[in-house]
Amino acid sequence: ILSTTRSSPINNSQQRRTILLRQQQRRANDESREDDSSSSSSSLEDSSSQNQNDRRRFLGRAVVGLGFLANPACLLSVPNAWAESSTTIMSTTDDLTRKRVVESEEFGYWVELPSGLEASPKPLKTHLDERNFSSTQNKKYQYGLTVDPVRIQHLSDFGTPEQVAARVVTAEVNRDGVTSVTLVTDPTEDPTTGAYLLNYLSQGKRGLKHFVTSTIVQNGKLYVLTAQVLEEDYSRPAMEQEIMEAARSFRVRSIP
Repeated sequence: ILSTTRSSPINNSQQRRTILLRQQQRRANDESREDDSSSSSSSLEDSSSQNQNDRRRFLGRAVVGLGFLANPACLLSVPNAWAESSTTIMSTTDDLTRKRVVESEEFGYWVELPSGLEASPKPLKTHLDERNFSSTQNKKYQYGLTVDPVRIQHLSDFGTPEQVAARVVTAEVNRDGVTSVTLVTDPTEDPTTGAYLLNYLSQGKRGLKHFVTSTIVQNGKLYVLTAQVLEEDYSRPAMEQEIMEAARSFRVRSIP
């Protein structure tokens, strides 16, 4: 379990196991230093440099996708042309499960969200596709779904769940107003969808927030589903189950 902090670790009273993965952070730092090194004229080194640049661009978009609800300002560097893209989504409520089904024919994603959510569109879209929902009862209980183009074809091309989590946590803790980030559970990979599931806490100026994300790479695109709520609300068993069910329902079909 990875925990990283600017000032002090999250209080032990939270009773969550946190084991420092210093080796992975050192590896991430080493890779970052390699990215900054100058490329040589040989074709082999040019190819390596291109791969590192692709990984860096992917990480930037992944972190934006995972953290856009916490820090919208970080999205301003994304080309505004993407904001012009639009897609028709279907959002219906299943009478049996009382779940809200959100799906896109154009981008191929499907997710089953809790009922009691309402769409909360942003005035300026900064992703190829972006959907935001918030609870009608608790405005700090939110879901977001983003789609961005990437060069890689599979999430495993970027790294293992542990490697991705270590780099995302390191990047997240460097955001303005965030003092510490802790992985609550080991990151996992869904054997069916290939999705990486991250479950972490973020301590910042606005309190302690709990994030659960499901990340998929398919069709040359990065799909990120993010749920966030205050930790005091997530600690209720019903809330935890609801969020985890939504995250595990996230699917992306192959588009010809």
